[in-house]
Amino acid sequence: MISLELITSRTCPFGLGCMAVLSTKNVSYQLTIVEPSVDNKSTKSQLAPLGTVPILKDDGLTIFDSIAINEYLDDVYSPKMHPGDLRRLAINRSWIQQSGRCIKGILALGLSNTRVEYEAQVSSLTQLVKPIENALLGSYFNGGELAIVDASFMPFLSRHAALTAFLGFDPLNFSDRLLEWRNSVNRSYSTCSELHLKHGELFLNYLLDKNPHINNLRDEGILAADLFRFGIL
Repeated sequence: MISLELITSRTCPFGLGCMAVLSTKNVSYQLTIVEPSVDNKSTKSQLAPLGTVPILKDDGLTIFDSIAINEYLDDVYSPKMHPGDLRRLAINRSWIQQSGRCIKGILALGLSNTRVEYEAQVSSLTQLVKPIENALLGSYFNGGELAIVDASFMPFLSRHAALTAFLGFDPLNFSDRLLEWRNSVNRSYSTCSELHLKHGELFLNYLLDKNPHINNLRDEGILAADLFRFGIL
C-alpha cells in the first residue's frame, strides 16, 4: 500500500517541482489532482490547513509549501539531491528561495498588457535570473547530477522554453550557459509525467486565454527578426 500522497493541481508549478523530486528519487506515490478554486467540502478538507497546493501526506503527516516538502523528501528518501558540501548547500538553498519569484515573474511577463509593463517585467526578471549563471557548475546547477534546486527551477525553465518558442525570440536573452542548464533540466524531466510534458503548453494556453496582447509581442518579434535578417536593424 502506498502511504505517500501528493496533492496538487494540473497547472501548479510548485507541485510540478515536487513531482520532479519524487521522480528523481524513484519514489512511489499517489498523485491526487484537485482544483483549489472549486468550492466544495471535499476539496477544502484535502487542502487543509491553508487551502493551497501542493500538499504532501505521509502516514498521517501533512506538509504544505513546496520547499518544505522537498526538504522532507530529501531527508527521508535516497538518493540525496542536496550537495554534501555545506557552503554549496547554502548557495543551493539561497537560489531555491528565488525560484518562486522567477516562476511568478515569467507569468507576470506573459500577462503584460502594455509595452511599458512588458519592458518593466523583462528588466526585473532579467536582473533576478542573470546572476544564476555565475552559480552554475555545469549542465545542472551543481554540475553532473540533478539537485533539488534544478527541480525547483524546472517549472520556470519549462515556461521560459515555451514562451520563447511562441514569441520567436527570448525576452530574457539567456546566455549559452543558462540555455544549456534550461535544456538539460527540461530534457531530464520531459518524460517524468504528462503534466511535465504539457506544462509549457498549459502555461501558453493560460496566457492566450487571459492576455490577447501576447500575440502583439509575437508579431513584433517576427517583424524585428525580419528587419534584422534584411539588414534594416
